[in-house]
Amino acid sequence: MSPRTSRQSIDTAVGRVDATALEELRENFGTDELLDLVDPLDEWRARIGDPNGLRADLLRWHVLAHTLVNGAPLSVSTGDEAIWELADALESELMEIEEGAKRAMQLLRPLLKLAPDDPMNRVGRTTISQLRITDVTVNSAPDSGGGEGGLTALLTGQQSFKITIGQRTKPLAR
Repeated sequence: MSPRTSRQSIDTAVGRVDATALEELRENFGTDELLDLVDPLDEWRARIGDPNGLRADLLRWHVLAHTLVNGAPLSVSTGDEAIWELADALESELMEIEEGAKRAMQLLRPLLKLAPDDPMNRVGRTTISQLRITDVTVNSAPDSGGGEGGLTALLTGQQSFKITIGQRTKPLAR
């Protein structure tokens, strides 16, 4: 783990934040960009939530593919659209949603830097909110005998354990 420079945190009306990151945000971040996400989100929500929208198109596409690939009887109207045309339209719509989601994540990243440099909020350089534990391996587990039970009792009695985050594994010793 690389050494970290201690940074000052300050209390604000919206929680404790890293003072340096806050100053950088105040100089370089436009909050109006967050508002620009609302209208496209409303459009996607309407299209996804509409009973005749994206869901219906995906179900129709499935029926057409099921007929074409598996020889199932055709149970919907084909209309004037070939299966590949429907697939193209769906792909375009899903790509638009994906691009919008990526843009939203880009706008959120500078706000993640506000996490205070506090051992309770960070593991290495990854904030707790960013961790996705995919595998925990426990060595020499104690017999909890029904006492405290659960993961807490299991991990507190360990000499070491590892947490896999994405593709990286970090051994953690007590």
